[in-house]
Amino acid sequence: MSKFDVKALKQKALQSDDIVYDSVYIEKWDAEFPVKTLVGADLKAVMKHRNDPIRMAILAVVYGCVTQDGERVFDDEREAVAVFETQKGMSEITQLSTKILEISGLAGDSVAEAKNG
Repeated sequence: MSKFDVKALKQKALQSDDIVYDSVYIEKWDAEFPVKTLVGADLKAVMKHRNDPIRMAILAVVYGCVTQDGERVFDDEREAVAVFETQKGMSEITQLSTKILEISGLAGDSVAEAKNG
């Protein structure tokens, strides 16, 4: 007999609330932004662009700036990407994306490994 109760483990994993919510203050924008863990589908969309770190960071911000009520700050992906790529400095995007990727389990070396992977 196994020492693991697989049914109980499955139930714990599927029913746990493991999404992390936080916020990041962006000084140049004089605003506090909500950030959250990227779920699998969003992380997959972000990681598709691991060979383009700028697009990857921008998409992390688009998908990860979400309130606890599920409201997206950047609800129009095309508009946000267009503006971020052509009219915004990357410092602020990097601050947000770094926190989002960190709480999503991709901090520091993990991000570099994922980009290279």
